[in-house]
Amino acid sequence: GGQTEKGLGLASCIGAGGQTEKGLASHIGAVGQTEKGLASCIGAGGQTEKSLASCIGAGGQTEKGLASCIGAGGPTEKGLASCIGAGGQTEKGLASCIGAGGPTEKGLASCIGAGGQTEKGLASCIGAGGPTEKGLASCIGAGGQTEKGLDSFIGAGGQTEKGLASCIGAGGQTEKGLSLASCIGAGGQTEKGLASCIGAGGQTEKGLASRSGAGGQTEKGLASCIGAGGQTEKGLASCIGAGRQTEKGLDSCIGAGGQTEKGLASCIGAGGQTEKGLASCSGAGGQTEKGLASCSGAGGQTEKGLASCSGAGGQTEKSLASCIGQEDRLRRA
Repeated sequence: GGQTEKGLGLASCIGAGGQTEKGLASHIGAVGQTEKGLASCIGAGGQTEKSLASCIGAGGQTEKGLASCIGAGGPTEKGLASCIGAGGQTEKGLASCIGAGGPTEKGLASCIGAGGQTEKGLASCIGAGGPTEKGLASCIGAGGQTEKGLDSFIGAGGQTEKGLASCIGAGGQTEKGLSLASCIGAGGQTEKGLASCIGAGGQTEKGLASRSGAGGQTEKGLASCIGAGGQTEKGLASCIGAGRQTEKGLDSCIGAGGQTEKGLASCIGAGGQTEKGLASCSGAGGQTEKGLASCSGAGGQTEKGLASCSGAGGQTEKSLASCIGQEDRLRRA
């Protein structure tokens, strides 16, 4: 039921009932709406306002000039790159805040967890008060850069270098020889060997698998399948990438070999798996169990009732305060 209006220079509308307005790059998800000039909106009911890069999640809102809002109702303030989590807030000039009330200081790339702080110049902070140094898995924010071997960069004007997994945002660029899953945004460019490029003015060069499906298969009743060998099953909204699979009733699966089970919102990453009722799984081999909001990172695991787990092999147990602990948020309230 996705619709694009007549005469619009829209790149794509992917999902069930998703609508994109004039000049928008793309919309992915169920009932998500993107307004004029926005790069993309991904999720269920997510809304992005004018000039925003993207909104990912359920009911997440981003304000004017923000790069992205990921999560459930997490607000981001003017000029902020992104806010990820439940009610997390980022202050003016900060790149991102991930978690429940976790503060990030001026000039920091990101803060993930409950009250976690990252020091000036650090790429990311994962957990409760834990600092991360050079060689981090991801950089999320505005104009952030990730170095060789990093997994991903998400934001506005972000650049990913050799060996990176993906670059998502406005004007994001991926360099030659990357085995990137995708570059999504406005003016995004993918070079040789990339799986796909989605957006306004996006370009894919020689040797790319697809910009709009080489050998991709969609089954009866599916909205769309974009990528090389990507498969979506009956009733699914979309499958984007190389060999990714989405199961019945899922909104979308983005990544290399990522799998989402019935009722899941999305799976993003390489081999990431989300179980029934989960919102999203991002990263390499990250697993989230039933009822979890999200799992980001390499092998990170979150147990039932947890909001999110981010990092390499990090584990959060039921009712812990780290990685968007819902009970911690209730205590503060």
